[in-house]
Amino acid sequence: MGKNKLAELLQRAYKEGFSDGTLCGQQQGFDAAMIYMHRNGFGPERSVKLHHGMEAILDEYADAFHMRMESDIKQVKMDAEIADALKGKLEVVPFPERYPWVKQTNYLKMPKG
Repeated sequence: MGKNKLAELLQRAYKEGFSDGTLCGQQQGFDAAMIYMHRNGFGPERSVKLHHGMEAILDEYADAFHMRMESDIKQVKMDAEIADALKGKLEVVPFPERYPWVKQTNYLKMPKG
């Protein structure tokens, strides 16, 4: 097997593993939220509304987790929205520290040309 073929296989395996891990983590979050809401008296309508809302937020911020042109902007926006939601009750750990395995881009500081 040539070096390029091996590199291609490794890259594909990494992407598949990242995708599987992401989906597993999302499902764990959904499951935990549903159980928490049930234990605290929330009805199924609110649980379903939360589930759909979480899916929409995950879709909205998906680019924050991939090396795309607006990844850094989405990461900054996500941190700002979390800070606003917490209103100073907890410190917001910056995106690069919360997600150290996500390769950081910085298109905002790239020279224009």
